[in-house]
Amino acid sequence: MKRYSFKEFVRLLLIWAVALLLGSIFDDISLWLLGSTVVYLFWHLYNLMRLDYWLRYKSKAAPPTASGLWDDVFASLYRLQKQQRQRSRRLADLLTRFRDTLAAMPDGIVVLRQYGELDWWNAAAGQMLGLRYPQDIGQRITNLIRHPTFIQFYDRGNHDQDTVVPSPLMDDRHLMMRVVPFAVDQQLLAV
Repeated sequence: MKRYSFKEFVRLLLIWAVALLLGSIFDDISLWLLGSTVVYLFWHLYNLMRLDYWLRYKSKAAPPTASGLWDDVFASLYRLQKQQRQRSRRLADLLTRFRDTLAAMPDGIVVLRQYGELDWWNAAAGQMLGLRYPQDIGQRITNLIRHPTFIQFYDRGNHDQDTVVPSPLMDDRHLMMRVVPFAVDQQLLAV
């Protein structure tokens, strides 16, 4: 970036040198200096508008061609965008692998949002707890598992120990449940 900054400074000095020469020839140096500076500023404004348009509407396309400092700015932003897209793809792949791993588990796993709303569950949890997709997404877990023992356990917030509650689907079965913190403002309910 320093290399282009220096080149841009030299470019401005050359523009002013030409303006001084033409101003001395035509006997109006201040007008030529002002005019050349205005043209130089409009060139930057034009490139700034191109940058804004590219970022808003065409950021997945290759950057516009430019010269000097603007070429470096466009190339740097494009490189950052490509890196961000690669990171996003890796994160999406990691999330998919994580969900595939949880889905394959024989134990029931439910991902809860900050206030206990269902975000995701594996097939085992759906079968054990009678969860229905997509109707139950966003529902609070305590609205779906209505047993007082579970509601007290969940609302207490201190989940150092497991709790055992009757199955919501079969009266003769009991389920052991554990809640563990997960990610930022999320929890895993293991059944």
